[in-house]
Amino acid sequence: AIENYWKTQIVNKQSNISFKHITSEMVRDADSPIAVVKWLAEFDNIRIHRKEKAYKRVKFVQMAKLIFDGTKIEYLEEYAQGMDGSSVKWPGIESSDEELWNKIRFETPS
Repeated sequence: AIENYWKTQIVNKQSNISFKHITSEMVRDADSPIAVVKWLAEFDNIRIHRKEKAYKRVKFVQMAKLIFDGTKIEYLEEYAQGMDGSSVKWPGIESSDEELWNKIRFETPS
């Protein structure tokens, strides 16, 4: 559902989209219809009015709090952190879960 929502929101604005849902970090509240999910994304962003560089590659990790009404999401709250720059060690969409833990969290999962 998140991947579908995310792709729908950026149609005609970005291209060359890669998406990876980090299922090992998904958390669901057992007592209420609330979940927290995490994903990685990369895409080429169209930069309007930028003649020298019409596209920019964007890479980030994003988290969302979801509140459900039955099987439908009734509330979505998103947080993102850019993963570009010389000080960032972007693991890439194709990385395994173990590589993601080692490069993003700098610890092993418990």
